[in-house]
Amino acid sequence: MKRLLSLLLFFSVFFTLNAADSYTSTLAEFLEASGVTSTHKKLANDLATKFGVSTTDSKYTKVLGEQISKLNSDLTPIYKQYVTENDLKSMIKFFKSPVGKGFVDAQPEILEKSVGVISEWKSGLKDTLLKSGGDALKKSLPGFSF
Repeated sequence: MKRLLSLLLFFSVFFTLNAADSYTSTLAEFLEASGVTSTHKKLANDLATKFGVSTTDSKYTKVLGEQISKLNSDLTPIYKQYVTENDLKSMIKFFKSPVGKGFVDAQPEILEKSVGVISEWKSGLKDTLLKSGGDALKKSLPGFSF
């Protein structure tokens, strides 16, 4: 009986770990296909350059690979809360399609051009909120001027 329970425990742990490894592997593929890993690598390269580390050095490349793997493992529980492995696989198919690849390639430029537009929108929104908030304050605080 003890052997049977031990075997059951072993297999349940084995399959749980295997499922986690499968999800992490699929997540890594999704992050690569969607361009997220590329962004992580760029951030790491920028930081390395800032500290005077050569990004072409094989030691750096090895460390970067290890750090990206660690990051993917750290991100796994977060993604797992919101995205199934099958959904990740579906998105991987999209990002590997010509349309998806085009989207990933255009993303940095889209983001760069969006920053100015968003900044202007935020400024206009702030002015609108201050005006409407000011009107509300005038109504709630009669006699108060600003």
